Amino acid sequence: MRLGVSLLLWLMLVPLQAMAAIPDKPAYNSYVYDYANVLSDDVEQNLIQSAKALEGSTGNVVVMMTIDTIDGMDAFEFGTETMRSWGIGDEALDNGMLIFATTEQGPGQNDVWIT
Repeated sequence: MRLGVSLLLWLMLVPLQAMAAIPDKPAYNSYVYDYANVLSDDVEQNLIQSAKALEGSTGNVVVMMTIDTIDGMDAFEFGTETMRSWGIGDEALDNGMLIFATTEQGPGQNDVWIT
C-alpha cells in the first residue's frame, strides 16, 4: 500500500517540477525575451526586427529567449512545453519556433536549443 501511495505521489510531483522551469507566458508580445540579461539593446532590437520581417514575409513565428537555467529539465522538453504553454505560432500551420540559450547551468552544461 505504501509503495502505491509513494508511486502516486511521485507521478504527481514530477510534472510539477518540470513545469517549474518554464517561465509564465509574458503579458506582452515580443520576439525576444532576454531573461538572462545578456543581450545588448542593439542586438535585441536587430533580432526583433529580423523576426518581425520573417513573420511578415513567411508567416513563420520565431521567438528567442535567454534564460539562466532550465532547472535540470531536458532541453527538448523545456522547448516543447514552453512552445505549448506560450502558444508560439499557429498550431494548425505548425509555424512556430523557439530558440533558447541557457547561461548559468554550470561549465559545459549550458544549452542552445531550437524547437
